[in-house]
Amino acid sequence: CVRCLLLLLLLLLLHSATPNGTPPYVPQQEEGGVEVLRSARSGRAFSSHYCAFWDRLLRALAAADLLHDDFELNDKLVRLVTALSISTVRSFRHAATLTAAQLVSSWIAVSAGLTKSRELAKLQLDAEEKKKKAKGAAGINPAAAALRRTLERCHARVEDLKNFRGVVFTGVFSHRFRDVDDGIRAIVIESIGRWIAALPSEFMADTYLKYLGWALSDKSPLVRAKAVAAIAALYQDR
Repeated sequence: CVRCLLLLLLLLLLHSATPNGTPPYVPQQEEGGVEVLRSARSGRAFSSHYCAFWDRLLRALAAADLLHDDFELNDKLVRLVTALSISTVRSFRHAATLTAAQLVSSWIAVSAGLTKSRELAKLQLDAEEKKKKAKGAAGINPAAAALRRTLERCHARVEDLKNFRGVVFTGVFSHRFRDVDDGIRAIVIESIGRWIAALPSEFMADTYLKYLGWALSDKSPLVRAKAVAAIAALYQDR
């Protein structure tokens, strides 16, 4: 529901200010008859805007060089969405799964930019080293040293984001794949299909593909349809 997403957003913002990174108290109460987000048109619209907010926020933080080191934001986000994803309140699990899916998608986009920067730095570094070799110059080349630091920094951040994606998948999606709510299971399958298409070098693996195969036998038509659509998209890309 929209209220649960707003609550999740508030909890995330509060948690980002928590010095020790411990998740705040998560209510563990019975479902209170709250409608699932996907059941209302206004809810679906809010869901879209909510995901767009997180995508723009993470991209902006990455562009400002604040996403990776200064505030340990990624680690805090992972801890909180994982804690909320195991709540007994179905709407909290739904909101946490949706948020986690967007985090992974945004991390993939940020990683793509870092990979391009890494490749560019590698090309420039090779050119500097060839230039130095041709001139027979000795000593330290400041430009080459700066490019080498950029190359190492980009590589480290790409690997960090890859590790965060793995932690989120293990902590959230591998469990929510078996959630009693078919809407949550559908988010899992649709997200996996989207990630495979966006980053096949990482997600085109049995670790993730097997979930699409298992979902074909899901009792819910919604989940089966998401699995068929994801698999069909893979063949279309080929």
